[in-house]
Amino acid sequence: MRPKFTVARLPAAALLLGALVLLVMAAAASAQTAKGVKEQRIALVIGNGDYKASPLGNPVNDARAMSDALQKTGFTVVRKENASLKEMTLALRDFGDKLKKGGVGLFYYAGHGMAVKGRNFLIPVDAQIEREDEIAFNALDANAVLDKMESAGNRLNLVILDACRNNPFARSFRSGSQGLAQMDAPVGTLVAFATAPGQVASDGNGKNGLYTQHLLANMTRPGQKIEDLFKAVRVNVRRESNGSQVPWEASSLEGDFYFVPAALVAVPAPAPSVPPPSVPAPAAPAPGAGKPGAQQVAGAAKPGAQPPVAGTAKPGAASPQLAAAPPTSAAAAAGAAGNATAPSPNPQGRAVPVAFPPGAPVLKPGDTWTYRHFDLRSDTSREVTNLVEEVLPDHIRFHGGNYTTDLAQGVLYDRSKIKDRVVETRFDPGMPILLFPQRIGESKSGTVLLTRGEGDKSEEQYVIKVIRREKVTVPAGTFDAIYSEREIIYRQRKGSRSNTGINRMRIWYAPEVKRFVKFENGTFDATGKLVPFARRELLSYQLTP
Repeated sequence: MRPKFTVARLPAAALLLGALVLLVMAAAASAQTAKGVKEQRIALVIGNGDYKASPLGNPVNDARAMSDALQKTGFTVVRKENASLKEMTLALRDFGDKLKKGGVGLFYYAGHGMAVKGRNFLIPVDAQIEREDEIAFNALDANAVLDKMESAGNRLNLVILDACRNNPFARSFRSGSQGLAQMDAPVGTLVAFATAPGQVASDGNGKNGLYTQHLLANMTRPGQKIEDLFKAVRVNVRRESNGSQVPWEASSLEGDFYFVPAALVAVPAPAPSVPPPSVPAPAAPAPGAGKPGAQQVAGAAKPGAQPPVAGTAKPGAASPQLAAAPPTSAAAAAGAAGNATAPSPNPQGRAVPVAFPPGAPVLKPGDTWTYRHFDLRSDTSREVTNLVEEVLPDHIRFHGGNYTTDLAQGVLYDRSKIKDRVVETRFDPGMPILLFPQRIGESKSGTVLLTRGEGDKSEEQYVIKVIRREKVTVPAGTFDAIYSEREIIYRQRKGSRSNTGINRMRIWYAPEVKRFVKFENGTFDATGKLVPFARRELLSYQLTP
């Protein structure tokens, strides 16, 4: 049985004591932030891509984006693009001299790298290497970076090597080595690799390499230790690469480091003392499942032969009405919440107030949901993780910018891989998936203009209806969910060609999870034929306290 809580009026002395405690905590946080700003931070960033033998498309973009991110977190940055061996050597010398003043040093390299006889080398763009024994005279030894840092004697050093691409000279070498070799980190140093020793990293299909993309997306989270940053990067890179790329680190750090120190969080004023509506408590989930703030782990379920969404209405006919159900007081109360406000930390550490729409859940950076995605056509499945990267006053950014919604979780922007190519899709206005507040029997309709890639546009008419409450069991547990249906009639235009079809989605939303725990999706073309059909079920989730 859940304990009951009552609110009592506190005496003035207690209120004064509480205010003094808050002031002390704020002063301590301010001191930490000030320390993070005043301590010297020096970075050398190199991006090499303009190779004659095997050019790379992303390292220069990676270096520029990394430089911008580091400058925003207090680093003084020296950046070199498409550097020769001489330029790399001189830049490293100057970097080492600056580190002798103390503080934090960071070396970032994106480009070709290779291992020869257990030593790692970073390849300049002017390298002319015909034989394996020439590498030591034509490339920068990665150990030289560690030597400079160690001799400087500063507090903490970070070496980040997104240099595990394919070896462009492998055919000329007896070993034909791929990737980089393991390196030992001197005391007070962390060495991070884009992938495990001896493995090859992806140069990425987008603007940045896969590893750097997720590094940039996670490094400005306030109050995050450096070790936790690289754990988050490893999880996301491993999942997106389907396990083929697993970032790796060697560390001998003795102190803590935060790119962005913990931010002061604005405490909202107490809400008026109004009794909340009476809402029956949802059924308890399975043991260990569905507890906010704790990671839930469950095995994957094999997709069953569950039929697609009922109905085979064809475009051109009147849009069928979604099944209705009589309103219930429990469901009506589920959507009766007013505007919720949560502080949204930005990279500068300021708290930005965010007003969520009535009934919409308050999402926070770090909230994570992992689903099992079933493709019922091919009987295959894969894991998909949705991670809240940033919450701003007008939108929520997931997965480092690949997925953006409005504050009611309606999709504004999506960047996904379709048939081995990255496709950007924009919705104007946002395409709603759920209807808030979640009142049984309520519905909403509208029109959204979708733009995908270049010249691929469609007008999408949608109808969303909240149907009923029902229990649903998924790998993460059993939930008392609110069941909704969404239907879209789309009219797609690409040049002189046009296409029409119907998309139907069934969604089970659990308030304690703040997102859907299950959905099914089916698309019908003009002939009534089902094109794709998929289902997602919640495996685990973690909510930020």
